[in-house]
Amino acid sequence: MEKRIPATLSALGRFGNFKPESEQKVRAPTIVRKNPKLERMKQALIVFNDLDYFQSPRDHLDGLHEIESVKCSAKDIQMFSLILPEFLRLDRFSVSAGILLSGWINHSPDMEFTIDTTSLEQQIDCLGFQNRKIITVQGNIGRNAGQEMQQGALIVKGNAGAEAGYRMKGGELFIHGDTEWNAGGLMEGGRLVVCGDARMKAGESMNGGEIIIHGNSGYGSGGYIRGGKLTIHGNAGDRAGYRMQGGAILVKGNIGSEAGSCMVDGNIIVLGNAGDSLGKEMHKGRIIVKGSAGIDIGEWMDGGIIRIKGMIGGISDDFESGKIYHGWRRVAGE
Repeated sequence: MEKRIPATLSALGRFGNFKPESEQKVRAPTIVRKNPKLERMKQALIVFNDLDYFQSPRDHLDGLHEIESVKCSAKDIQMFSLILPEFLRLDRFSVSAGILLSGWINHSPDMEFTIDTTSLEQQIDCLGFQNRKIITVQGNIGRNAGQEMQQGALIVKGNAGAEAGYRMKGGELFIHGDTEWNAGGLMEGGRLVVCGDARMKAGESMNGGEIIIHGNSGYGSGGYIRGGKLTIHGNAGDRAGYRMQGGAILVKGNIGSEAGSCMVDGNIIVLGNAGDSLGKEMHKGRIIVKGSAGIDIGEWMDGGIIRIKGMIGGISDDFESGKIYHGWRRVAGE
């Protein structure tokens, strides 16, 4: 008779070729060390944010200790920008982070920097304040980008808030997206390029430098301009060149109503059409429209020259003095 093997022994036999493993030493857990430089930068931002006197970018001069006490490389700056979301709770995060980063960059021995803002729900203001280096921003940026910039470049691969290039003195500010109001306000030198649209009052009161807007611009662009050149590749809104005192405005598209109103000096050239009341209350300067113009041209105008090459909607009955030409033929004024 065949001898039967108990089921339990049969099962154990299947593992008979396995031997007990030798004991292995358990590795101690790896300790993640904090980056001392980043910790100092974090603390500096907290202290800088809490300064009682801190009201505007100019006040940063009194906070130089927080800037000079931490020597930052381009790599430090980029790493710090990635952890900025940790500080969104700070009551003055936007301007504090912007001024502190600007100071560290200007005091760094490195020349080129990259800052990442793609993960920020609240944008950084005043980045590039008094800039002298080359900064690339991956993402959007807040107000006053490149304020009082002196040289170098600030390249924004996104949109910019209001007053980009405010009081800019030199260098180049290049914005891949759109800007809010008053881009290049009180600009004295340098070059501001906006690849998208600029909202109202772009270039207001600029005294020098060059602004190039590849899209459209809103109401009052070039108002109070005293010098420099504003070029708009798209259309310009109403009252462009309001109270213009010098400089030049070139609009490659159409321009809205009351262009050059209260103009004191300077030149406006429009390659497209112009709206109504062109040169309203104009005192001096020159406006050239290569397309057509609306009604009430030269309303209360008492000086300057307007030349329109296309169709004319009508000269205002309230025209006082100056010269208005339709092509090369004078239609109003002595």
